[in-house]
Amino acid sequence: MAEKKTDLERSLEEMRAALEDGDYTGMTVNRVKLTDKPAFSPREIRELRETLTFNQETFATVMGVKLRTIKDWEAGRSHPSKVAERLLEVLYKQPSVKQLLV
Repeated sequence: MAEKKTDLERSLEEMRAALEDGDYTGMTVNRVKLTDKPAFSPREIRELRETLTFNQETFATVMGVKLRTIKDWEAGRSHPSKVAERLLEVLYKQPSVKQLLV
């Protein structure tokens, strides 16, 4: 008995066939522009760190990143990962959590 194909598998087969024969009449193309803005601005990260009374080195340890990373976040040269943003969000909403992290 043949296995039932998933929607993704069927879509990939349709796309492959369209690419091979150049017939796109049955295809629907959706373009998506991803513009995720960082959840915390550099200023907000610095202010959160200061509210928590952490220096940059301690904050780096709490966040599980290098000191250079904290400096880059606060200068706007890079942005926290999604995981780091979640921890920043927890610290922002519940500053008392810092006691569990130091």
